Amino acid sequence: MALLDPSGNNAGYTIPQGPSSGYGHVDVVSPAAGTWTAVIWTQPTGGLQSYSGTVQLTWSTENFLSVGSVSPSLISLAPGQTASLTARWAMPSQPGDQAAAISFGNAGIAEIPVSLRTLVPTGPNGGSFTGSLTGGNGRAGAGPTQTYAFDVPQGVNKMSLALEVADNGYLLEGLLVNPNGMELSLQGNLDASSYVDYGLQLFRANPQPGRWRFILLENFFSSGNQTSRPFTAQIGFNTAQVAASLPDSASTSLSAGGAPVAVAINVVNTGAATEAYFADARLSTPVTTPLPVMNACSATTLPGFCSTFFLPPEINRIQFFAQSNVPIRMDAYDEAGYIVGGAGALDIYAKRDPSSPYTVVATLSKPEVPFGLWIEFPALVGPSGAGGAQPAPIATGALATMLPFDPAVTADSGDIWAAVVLGTNTYNPLVLAPGQSGTINVPIKPSAPVGSVVSGFLYIDTFNPNVQTGDEVVSIPYSYTVAP
Repeated sequence: MALLDPSGNNAGYTIPQGPSSGYGHVDVVSPAAGTWTAVIWTQPTGGLQSYSGTVQLTWSTENFLSVGSVSPSLISLAPGQTASLTARWAMPSQPGDQAAAISFGNAGIAEIPVSLRTLVPTGPNGGSFTGSLTGGNGRAGAGPTQTYAFDVPQGVNKMSLALEVADNGYLLEGLLVNPNGMELSLQGNLDASSYVDYGLQLFRANPQPGRWRFILLENFFSSGNQTSRPFTAQIGFNTAQVAASLPDSASTSLSAGGAPVAVAINVVNTGAATEAYFADARLSTPVTTPLPVMNACSATTLPGFCSTFFLPPEINRIQFFAQSNVPIRMDAYDEAGYIVGGAGALDIYAKRDPSSPYTVVATLSKPEVPFGLWIEFPALVGPSGAGGAQPAPIATGALATMLPFDPAVTADSGDIWAAVVLGTNTYNPLVLAPGQSGTINVPIKPSAPVGSVVSGFLYIDTFNPNVQTGDEVVSIPYSYTVAP
């Protein structure tokens, strides 16, 4: 699409990038008064991206308005002098972000950009907000981004966020970021059955009290049925419906020599998308264990080498390391996500190991580290000689401090986290559409020494292969004493 001003000059031009993209957007600052012309075209008939049909076109104008005040409004500074000013803002009435700026000079000679973020109001049961989807004028991973913030009070042990839109022609991805800045849920509306839903669903067990953020990513194309589409979102506190009767006291004895104790976990999908549920049993005392390398890039040496790791939930410390026979550097980052966009955060940089000059280690310690697919990128330290960078051997690995898997607890759903870390091949999730219910059967066969008190947590999780990560929906504590 091109915009021609009243004199016939080309004032704006857009060509969406990537196949199947069907959304274009042009902004013109200080447009000339008069009649404007929009010229819209496509590839010739028969071309890979040719199109014949209806076109939606909307246009609007806007003015810059004052949304606050600065005091003092006028200052005079001699060379080298400084002064402090106070800005006060009228916050937007709707939750979300509004772009603003502090402008200096009569003609806006300089500006300080500011985002005004109004919180989503929440109560004992959660809260709700609305917004609008448009489209992205760019390639995959470069679509629009919207951020909403809300406060989670004490006493919430199950949290969910469901977003719904009346048109399933938008590829979406949502992230929940906790008060520590850790992304602890990433989901898309391409669900576990690989169908595009009319919304997306995120869960978080035992959310940390404080200020959370929901980040909504939209891919570079829209459905083409309209240039914008409203959505609604609901934050739920303690709404997950999972019921189980697990042993919950050291006074409860389970026999090591008897038959496994059968526990039925009843699950109701209260969300807005089809989900694949499974049980994940963990012991309560953390251990440090190596994680297997998932795969590597095509290169087997530096330069050009990288490796990927799959981090399960309940890790509070992760160390990525790389070693060579030449000086190297490295970073590692969360790569969960799909065509809408990968998380890309956190990006942690390695430090040189003092005891080994050619070993570097990237470390992250948090109450919980973001889980899912991570990628590790070692690189040679330049500059290289006249012949360029020479091949160098490289070895990589990762050590995780985490709640270990409980070998005494199995489930007919399997456990995708254990399957990846321990190499088991039992993953067989319970797939439920919205509103459906089902049962996960969990036998417990004590394996600890007789007299031991065993305690842990049974997490009911979801996994979405399209984004290579999942969610912890609920956490159910259990404990018992091992009897003969």
